[in-house]
Amino acid sequence: LTYLSFYPAIYVPPIVLAVRGRLRDATTTALGILIASVACYLVFAVFPVQGPRYFGPPEGVPDGPMRRLTLLILESGSSRGAAFPSAHMALMTAQAALALRFQPKVGVLLTLGALGVGLGAVYGGFHYSVDMAAGAVVGGLSAWVALRLDRAGPTGA
Repeated sequence: LTYLSFYPAIYVPPIVLAVRGRLRDATTTALGILIASVACYLVFAVFPVQGPRYFGPPEGVPDGPMRRLTLLILESGSSRGAAFPSAHMALMTAQAALALRFQPKVGVLLTLGALGVGLGAVYGGFHYSVDMAAGAVVGGLSAWVALRLDRAGPTGA
């Protein structure tokens, strides 16, 4: 379930900021997500590795309704080979870091969600732990870059 929390976690925080009239914070949040996405997909293009889900579930992984739903979603629209770094973890980490800055209560929830995504992805056999660790680094750096660009202002000065 936490692995699937990724989807609303991408869109809801910047939309909430925009609806509240905090367009600059919403834009910075969207920029952090964009930077993380581009970084992950550039790595995927150069190093197209596959996660463990393509080799069958690791021993001991339970096969329940949430795992089947997640597999259905991934098989319907995920890129094959998009495992390292984990874009799920990169986006969740960037979103959590930016939410901690702009929406602290939401940030705490997203931080817990990011931990759940990381644990759920490894436990469910969707990613290796190194995929999640690298994704967390990419996400943290992406949030940092977005905040630095925001502080530079519209002229980049």
